[in-house]
Amino acid sequence: MFFEVPGELLNRREFVSFAVAASAVQTAKRRVVVVMLDGFGVEYYDASMMPTLKKWAREGVFAQVSGQMPAVTNTNNASICCGVPASVHGITGNSYFNRETGQEDFMEDARLLLAPTLFQKAAKQGLASGLFTSKKKTASLLNAGTSLVIAAETPSPDVVQR
Repeated sequence: MFFEVPGELLNRREFVSFAVAASAVQTAKRRVVVVMLDGFGVEYYDASMMPTLKKWAREGVFAQVSGQMPAVTNTNNASICCGVPASVHGITGNSYFNRETGQEDFMEDARLLLAPTLFQKAAKQGLASGLFTSKKKTASLLNAGTSLVIAAETPSPDVVQR
């Protein structure tokens, strides 16, 4: 399955259509790949060759959807991975005022999520999942339920060695 989303989320009608198409693909194949391209507009995708991603789009599921507000990484990534808007999953920005410390904190702790992620839903079905990201904040926010998490920003020594 290929789900190209430049920091955007499906509306209810689009989500139902996407879910129906995705379940048809799942019955035929065992592996699912969700690709999130933060800040990567569809016009760049359309203008580039990207043979692998375009093959996945042709053979799987492709959805272009509308973004969430605020248009920041954590809000949109949580919306994509939870399948609900920020008003439901609780990640309303990249940072928040922490009343306990009196400081601004990044919204990068998985405990801040109020809705389950697709990784948690997969784990409940006995499925393994991996999260591969360039940003450590994405890894720490969305890691619940994953079997493997790798952030290029902070790779573990064993990953670097391999």
